Order: sequence, then structure tokens, then C-alpha cells
Amino acid sequence: MARNIENEDRVRRADAALSAYSSAPGADQECALVDFLADVMHWASAHGQDFPAALETATGHYDAETY
Repeated sequence: MARNIENEDRVRRADAALSAYSSAPGADQECALVDFLADVMHWASAHGQDFPAALETATGHYDAETY
């Protein structure tokens, strides 16, 4: 069953996930986001997941949630 959450909740979840990356010395938000995404790509590869396919699906979800 899908959980109905608001976009503000999605932003809070992303803030929580990125907090470890943005706390690194000299890290700004863009650097934290890039490092996080690269690490998720490594995670996907290590676990046999198709990151480009997941990103495509996530983009569709984002579009549906924002437009």
C-alpha cells in the first residue's frame, strides 16, 4: 500500500538523508547532493540494481508529484 505524503515531507526526508554529506568540511549543498547520488550509484551497482532505470522511474514520480 502506497503511503500518501506531501512534498514537504519528501523534502524533509531528503534533508535527513543528505545531512551526513553536507556536514563534511567544505561541503555545500550541490557537493553534498552529487556525493550522495554517486554513493547511491555505487550502492545500486553493489546490489545488482539498475540505477538509470530507477532514476527514470523516480523522475516520473517527481513529475507526477509536482505537476
